Amino acid sequence: MTPSRRAVLLATVILLLALLTQFWPSLTLLRDLIVAIVIGALLLDLLLQRREPVPEIKRELRGSIPVGVWSEVKLQVTNFGNRPQWLTLHDYHPSNYAVEGLPAQLTIPADRTARVTYRLRPNQRGDGEFKGVDLVTVSPFGLWQRKQYLSLPETVKVYPNFRTVSQYTLLATDHHLSQLGIKQRLRRGEGSDFHQLREYRGGDSLRQIDWKATSRYHKLISREYQDERDQQILFMLDCGRRMRHLEDDSGHLDQALNAMLLLAYVAAEQGDSVGFKTFGGVQRWFPPVKGGTVVRQMIAGTYDIEATLEAADYLEAARE
Repeated sequence: MTPSRRAVLLATVILLLALLTQFWPSLTLLRDLIVAIVIGALLLDLLLQRREPVPEIKRELRGSIPVGVWSEVKLQVTNFGNRPQWLTLHDYHPSNYAVEGLPAQLTIPADRTARVTYRLRPNQRGDGEFKGVDLVTVSPFGLWQRKQYLSLPETVKVYPNFRTVSQYTLLATDHHLSQLGIKQRLRRGEGSDFHQLREYRGGDSLRQIDWKATSRYHKLISREYQDERDQQILFMLDCGRRMRHLEDDSGHLDQALNAMLLLAYVAAEQGDSVGFKTFGGVQRWFPPVKGGTVVRQMIAGTYDIEATLEAADYLEAARE
């Protein structure tokens, strides 16, 4: 409990009166009367403040937010008292987040609930820890301020900027892959999966000719192959010290992670199994799986990975 500015102002007035009584003793009675009134008001205000219930605060926050994007946090404050409350609050958010809208000041009517909204922008992926809320309330006469700390622990998961990835996946869904630099074309005769037999065409290689079918039909017959389907694709994600470099306020690891998620989405849409393995100081293994939720699983498995100070050994990672 600390005196407010109003209390300090009253104390200053009393000191001035004390100085004036040195020159005009007739003001002594007035000074003593004012001192008694001020002391009585301070004591009464202090007693009323101690009897007031502590406001209840709840935080409304999504369980996961994207890195580098402004997200809203709402604080719900309930006044259980029988008078309006004037208060100032500050949420103890992760210290490395950019924040707008704190500290917040508000007035809550008696037995009512108010909401405060502020914005934050995480600068790195991983778990963000919220600790609690600092709350400063003003006494009924405005002579005291009570500062309290309300424990309100909460953890938020900061994922890669899936809004950017989702824009790419939307293009992929709409069959606009060419805008991503991905060109789909039918490569006749290439690949390793047998597709069909057909008549020989100019430009076919000799290895494509099926000599048994040629002798049977008395004309050149070629085998046509197609690109492999139902493949198992494994991404190797370097988490070594070279990935700590920054470019356009984004680390190389973040860029590699976004590229991996995009390619994983495209591969999963083609029916392939997708997985990943990390190396260079971070050892994580996600076996290739199929399904529409594979990208979400990969995000959940990599959101808190950070580049280390170790040198990545590509040969050792390939042997494993």
